[in-house]
Amino acid sequence: FDELFKNKDLFSLVCIDVANGFSTLMKEMIDYVKQKSNGELDVMAGNIASVEGYQYLAECGADAVRFGIGSGSRCITAIQTGINKPLFSTIYECKNIHLESYPNVAVIGDGGIRYPSDLVLSIAAGADAIMAGGIFAGCDEASGDIIMTERGYAKSYYGMASFEHQEKYYGNIKDGICAEGISFPVPCSGPIKQTVTNFIGGLKSAMTYLDAENLSDVRKN
Repeated sequence: FDELFKNKDLFSLVCIDVANGFSTLMKEMIDYVKQKSNGELDVMAGNIASVEGYQYLAECGADAVRFGIGSGSRCITAIQTGINKPLFSTIYECKNIHLESYPNVAVIGDGGIRYPSDLVLSIAAGADAIMAGGIFAGCDEASGDIIMTERGYAKSYYGMASFEHQEKYYGNIKDGICAEGISFPVPCSGPIKQTVTNFIGGLKSAMTYLDAENLSDVRKN
């Protein structure tokens, strides 16, 4: 990390990614990044699934907080652990405290974005932005290996907590630990521009239904 921070002018944000970000270890890491960067780098922390989690990370100095546990398209945390909460509900519950107490601590909806409607609903619930993987995984620009399936060409795609990810980056999954993600191919979907255009189009169309001139109006209306 010391070598990384020597080149901190090359980036403006550090994303600290933990399955359960509502922890004292997360606070220690936020403090570390802020100290090493003299407060010049923004920190995106998460993930969390409660009002208390958002408030805690905001108080710890996070500049953005990722919402969503068990909601990803390749996530099986809900099946393996029973821990899960709908993304819309989590964001909506934090809407007021975000606006009233922490307006500068961005809310990021992370996981389970399958259709343009999911983007619209996340924004309407109070999110400032969303993060997504599956909708882009089949695009030409994605790095997954192209494979042939019964339904045509597809690209490999796996969850961050999957056996495949653990094996690729760490050699194997630790003894006594279960995988909380799966590997499943996604159909090839062409240039990424098509996907982005479709999602932007869905959001724009939703704004006409909501009489919204901007994203603030989407949340209000």
